[in-house]
Parts: sequence; structure tokens; C-alpha cells
Amino acid sequence: MVIGDCKVEKQNNIVTLTKAIGIILMVIGHALPKGYVAWEVIYTFHMPLFFIMSGYCFKEKYLDDAKSFVVRKIKGIYVPFVVFSMACMAFHNVFCHLYIYEPTWLYDWKNYLWETGRIVTRMHNAGGMFGAAWFLKELFWGNLIFYATLRLVNMLNGKWRLKIGKELATVIGLLVLTEIVNVFDLRIPYFCITTKSVRAAFFIAFGYLWKQRDWQLNKYVVWIGGLVSIAAVLLIENAGCLTSGPIRMTLRLIPAILGTMSVFELCRLIVESRKSIVGYMERGLEYVGQHTLSIMMLHMLAFKLVSYVLIKIYNLPIEQLASQDHAMYEYTTSNFVIFCLYVVVGTCLPLACAWCWHKGAEKVKSVRCKV
Repeated sequence: MVIGDCKVEKQNNIVTLTKAIGIILMVIGHALPKGYVAWEVIYTFHMPLFFIMSGYCFKEKYLDDAKSFVVRKIKGIYVPFVVFSMACMAFHNVFCHLYIYEPTWLYDWKNYLWETGRIVTRMHNAGGMFGAAWFLKELFWGNLIFYATLRLVNMLNGKWRLKIGKELATVIGLLVLTEIVNVFDLRIPYFCITTKSVRAAFFIAFGYLWKQRDWQLNKYVVWIGGLVSIAAVLLIENAGCLTSGPIRMTLRLIPAILGTMSVFELCRLIVESRKSIVGYMERGLEYVGQHTLSIMMLHMLAFKLVSYVLIKIYNLPIEQLASQDHAMYEYTTSNFVIFCLYVVVGTCLPLACAWCWHKGAEKVKSVRCKV
């Protein structure tokens, strides 16, 4: 029993570290301009990584308990989305006055009411400082689509005993559904459920398949395969051979999967290493992996702080703070120190906010217990 518990704990640590590296790659990607080589490499797999890890963590017990699964996703994904989005909206006009947003982009009470309705009823992503919230929406709907498909396949498996197994059948079914939705541009209008949501469900299903089959792959084969697939897809796309269509989307799935597996195997190596310096690295990454949501939602606001400092140092007009995309790319691509500053602040400031929030919550809880 102890051995089994140790194995589960090790697997959980690997997943946590994988998510940590994924979120750091996201911060790095947002600190670089679109089309930059490092940006293109990161964007081949860093967001699918989180979908795959979500499926990897799916528990079989939910197959017979749909209510608990849905409630868990509402509490773990929908509620944080609404809370962060409403907070962002509440500070909208403040951000405008601080030049974080365009000063002319002010809301009146009608805008606030309209945005509140869209956030609550359809998980509308208003962008801005919490623009990364789109991921939570796709994760939420992706999980529900995956779960519904898995339940259907499980029911069919009970009747006809599918030879390929319910896990692989779910992956294949969602792959076919993704292609159909993409080719015919199908969508559920009000909720804006599109190809993104179905593709997220596919990656979640693959993570579930990966965990259930317990694949023990050679890390060197995975790393080489990941590098080769990423390079091949980028070369093909940059050559103009594939600009759109289902073939391009299917090819994109390969580096997304192998890239995630490469990071997972790297994290396995970190967890299994006995060197003390690697142990410190593991603990640091573990803390990052436990607070990926805070980093995802607050890193753009942290970027603005760095940009404000640069504007003051270089005596630039304050209007540039609102006009930039994520970071001041002319500096991140020409000055490695500034690039590192964006990445460090974009990662560490949200972690500091999360730490203060949890410490404050603990203080409040202890006071209530004493009362």
C-alpha cells in the first residue's frame, strides 16, 4: 500500500511540475512577439499541455457520478473564471485612467450590466488584463464534451465490447468530431462553442488514454520525436505548403502531443533525480505548478508594471502603456535582461499575490475559529 501511495505521489508531482513548465512557457510566449522563433516553438504545444494534463488527472469514479464531475468543474473552472472576469471588469475604468487600457475605452453602467450578463451566462472573455481567461472557458466546455463522449462510448462498450477500448474509441471519436466541426465551421452561437472546445476535448481524451494505458516511453525517443515534429510542422508551415484546412490542424496535433510528453518526461527526470540542486528546482516548480491559475490571470498585469518602469526609464509617452500588446517587444527582443525581467516579474508577482491571499485567508479563518 505504501509503495502504491508513493507511486501516486510521484505521478502527481510530475503532473504539477509539467504544469509549472507549461505556465512558464506561456509567460515567455507572451513576452515575445508573434512570429518569433521561440514564440512559434512554444505555441505548438504549451496550451494543449494543460488540456492533456487535465485528462491525465481524470478519475474513473466520475464515470458513474456525472453530478459530482459537473459540480467539480463548475467550482474549479467556471467560478474562478467568473470571479477573475468580474474583478477585471470592476477595475476597467481604473485601468483606463492608469493608461493600462485606452483612456477612451470607458464603461458606463449599461456596459457593466451587459458585460456581467455575458460573463455569467456564456463565459464571455472580455480580453484586456485577463485575456488568458479564454483558456478556462475552453477547458470547461472541453471537459464537458469529453465527459459526454466518454459516457456515450462507455455505454456502447457495455453493449458491444469495443475491441479498441473505451479510451481509444473516445480519442478517435473526438478527433473525427473535431475535423467535422472544423470543416463545416459548426458552432453553438450564444455560448461560442467552436472547434477550440472540441479540440480541447480531444486533448483531454488523449491525456486520459495516456494515463489509462500507462505508457512507459523512452525519454530520449520522446524528446527527439518532439523536436523533430515541432521543427517539421514549423518548416512546412513557413514554406507555405499548409496555410489552412483539416490537414494542417491534424499535423498540429502531433507536436502538441509529443511536446507535452517531452516536458512530462523531463519532469519525471527531475522528480527521480537525487541531486540537491535539482531538489530545490523541484520544490520551486512545484509551488509554481500549484498556482498556475494565479499566474495565468495576473501575468499580463505584472507585465504592465514592467512596461511602466521602462517608460519612465526611457522617458517615453505614457500612452505607450495602453498601445502595446502584452510587452514592449522592441526591448524584449533586443535586450535579454529586459526579457528576463518580464518573465521573472510575470511569474513571481502573481505568486506573491497568491501567497498574500492565502496567508490573509488563513488569518481570517484563525480569527473566526477563535471567535
